[in-house]
Amino acid sequence: MADRLKRQRHIAIPWARPIDHAIAQSLASQGWRISLLDSHRYPTLDAQWRELKRLIACERLDGIVATHDRAAPLQALLNPHTAPSLDAVITTLDKVATRQKLDPAPLAWAALNPGELADACHLATLLDSFPFPAILKPRLGWESQHIIKMESLSELQRVGAQLQRLQPERLWPDGLVEAAYAESLGVGWILEEWIDASHIVTVDGAIQQGEGQIWGISSNLYHEEHPLQLEGGLFPAPLTTAVREQLQQVFQYVVAQLSGLGFDQSFLNCEFLITAGGDIHLMEVNGRLPLILSPLYQATMGSSHSLLAAAQLASGVTPCQPAAVTGVAGILFLTMPVDGLVETVWPAAELAEEGELLSIAQGEACAGERVGRWLITGERVEAITAQWRKKRDGVVDKSG
Repeated sequence: MADRLKRQRHIAIPWARPIDHAIAQSLASQGWRISLLDSHRYPTLDAQWRELKRLIACERLDGIVATHDRAAPLQALLNPHTAPSLDAVITTLDKVATRQKLDPAPLAWAALNPGELADACHLATLLDSFPFPAILKPRLGWESQHIIKMESLSELQRVGAQLQRLQPERLWPDGLVEAAYAESLGVGWILEEWIDASHIVTVDGAIQQGEGQIWGISSNLYHEEHPLQLEGGLFPAPLTTAVREQLQQVFQYVVAQLSGLGFDQSFLNCEFLITAGGDIHLMEVNGRLPLILSPLYQATMGSSHSLLAAAQLASGVTPCQPAAVTGVAGILFLTMPVDGLVETVWPAAELAEEGELLSIAQGEACAGERVGRWLITGERVEAITAQWRKKRDGVVDKSG
């Protein structure tokens, strides 16, 4: 421990995206060495795996930090210090396991395999009383892709044969997964009852030595049609005390269940759907750090930095703690190459006045890529939300 504290600490972020590059640079000024394994230089799972093994063996890697789903199994399998167990990580990734093990009050859902999707008669029997409309999602992986709203059973029957062609996503090298996980890792789907939500929120926290700690509760403000290119959030979320307490209770329930499965020394977050009537429903659990929220914590908590805390947890070091919240902050990220959406709809003059164009400096393969970031702080939730939505909708209109 003393040796790690004296020398420069070193973490790796697998499957690093442009947003990871942009935010992780803030740790360099705090004495950290960051190895960002992006898909340009390490385009395959095997290449990511080999580089992580090399960093551990030759570069005195202190920890692996997962910032999105594809990286979480690599952290579980390779982190040099205490990390979430593979069983716990798969429980967060597998939407069926999440409903079975982590959701204290699940609504209607059904697991479907490819053969069932292709059999219209079988679907009619299996889902005879299922409440439609419903949401169909891949059971594992694919990061918010291939999610489809099904208005009726007949619509599901029409498209089922096409959906069975989706191939499973490899999350670690072949031969490392026990047979017990075979069902989760195959091609599969989950059908869930549709919830007409007026609000989506994230409860973000960490588990350290079996104890859960909440860093914050934020509103998700991403755009429905561009969830991977336009990401945003508002912190703290404007919620009633009663709703906030319910969210905290469910989060601690999830913490208890995951701790029993071996989830430790890592961040996690729970996303919730909230109806206009105030009912809350667990949407999903992510066993990793939601990196987009880190600038919001820094803007409203002073020196608090969730990425720093995640790096410390992964490295076996006592993490920094969240500070008292002062003010409100909203953020919008445009995660596109500089010759794409950012350059087209976010001119340099506008960025100079309102936002930042963050260059991706590490690695020749990433040269020229940038991330647009617009951060606004203040004291009134309504004002910040209105400005955020105006900016977001303006970007969407311009990108047409």
